[in-house]
Amino acid sequence: MASLIGIGSTVVVLVVGGVGLGWWLDSLLHTVPVFVFIGLAIGMASAWIFAYAKLRKFLKQ
Repeated sequence: MASLIGIGSTVVVLVVGGVGLGWWLDSLLHTVPVFVFIGLAIGMASAWIFAYAKLRKFLKQ
């Protein structure tokens, strides 16, 4: 159960971190939603890859 909570919190950190980094880049470069969407896509893709890698052993059964 603790490993599932760890996966969930890591997924949240990856997605929020991607959006936060995109928001910071947008404010720095004055390109309003461009990098937020890029950060969101990268955060979601990395979260999916991380979650799949951690849950793969449960999916094989």
